[in-house]
Amino acid sequence: MIYLWRDYYEGQDFKKDTSGPWVARLQKDLVDLGYYRGVITGYYGTLADQALREFQRQHTLPDNGGPDVVVRMLIAKELGEEVPSL
Repeated sequence: MIYLWRDYYEGQDFKKDTSGPWVARLQKDLVDLGYYRGVITGYYGTLADQALREFQRQHTLPDNGGPDVVVRMLIAKELGEEVPSL
């Protein structure tokens, strides 16, 4: 079976204090999962970083604030998207 998975974040920069539509998407996903409680601004600041780190801790991943491919796939999976097996 072949899975096609749209990685909305691939190749994007998630350093603190950056912004873009991919950050807004991450914020929305984290809102939908109950981790982010701020306003969706598209700015990767302290609130977005803390929410992502909490998601990582809850999934026993290193809480480095970086949404690597494993984190992105877990977010997608929790949102009900079909993703390749990890």
